[in-house]
Amino acid sequence: FQSQYQVNKEQIKVQNTFTVQEFNKKVNAFVKDLNKEIDTMAKRVLKHFCKEEGLGPSIWNEEKVYFSGFLYDIEKAYKDVYNQQFDVKSYIQMLTNYNFKALYDNKK
Repeated sequence: FQSQYQVNKEQIKVQNTFTVQEFNKKVNAFVKDLNKEIDTMAKRVLKHFCKEEGLGPSIWNEEKVYFSGFLYDIEKAYKDVYNQQFDVKSYIQMLTNYNFKALYDNKK
């Protein structure tokens, strides 16, 4: 799971054919449907980790921390590799504001 969403700026630098436009395309494809992806991720947490009472919300909090870190890695890669800015605050806010509690309460 982790290796799929890890940003490695050294690998990006080595791939001299990986232009900023291609990186933009990959990042934009990821964040374009982030709202839908967050919903899918929350439903999977609910389905697979909520059999034990209280486990779902704690797993969801871990997921938020992990994906926030991933988004900050994207921001850092833009700065370190391409000397450009990419603001991830709105995406992190979208992730943080997701109402997992309502989804969790409806399952009960």
